[in-house]
Amino acid sequence: MSLVMAFATEDFAVISGDFRRTHIADDNIFYDDTPKAFTVNSRVLVGFTGDCDISNHLIQRLKALGENSTVEAVARFIRKILKSIQRLDIHQTVILTGISDSGKIVILQMSHRDKFKVQKVIVKPGEIKWLYAYSYVDPEGDIQSLYGQLTDCDSETIRDLTKKVNANVSLKDPRVSSECETMTIIKNY
Repeated sequence: MSLVMAFATEDFAVISGDFRRTHIADDNIFYDDTPKAFTVNSRVLVGFTGDCDISNHLIQRLKALGENSTVEAVARFIRKILKSIQRLDIHQTVILTGISDSGKIVILQMSHRDKFKVQKVIVKPGEIKWLYAYSYVDPEGDIQSLYGQLTDCDSETIRDLTKKVNANVSLKDPRVSSECETMTIIKNY
């Protein structure tokens, strides 16, 4: 399994992803060699959970997108590719965050569970929103607890929060690596 988390405010977005790749037939066999969070361009971050081959294919295809692609444009591109895959057993969830067509920061998610319909989380001024996929251990309690302890909410404190949540989840879920990678987008006004 995997743990990908996205956080967004009106000013910044953060995404994190662990590194664990688990053997399908035996989850006691695993490797911590598979990044799951990526920067598409200076406006969009993306995280993948699910089939490594599909994730790698998507990563390669994303290189064709330009610097000005918005988070919705990237989601449409990914959705088209995912819908074209002719496999019945596809298991893939994609979380994107970044600057939208309207210039605001949003979080998007699509999953095989609902045929890759794009779900959109809108962030209002003064709010922080988060979305995550797909560990067996739900990170929500850790996120809320650590977020409640913050005295500042900036991109660095949220990056630190994702690392702590990831480490906590990895103690309870052997399918999540103890380390994660984080990326940030700061909105330029």
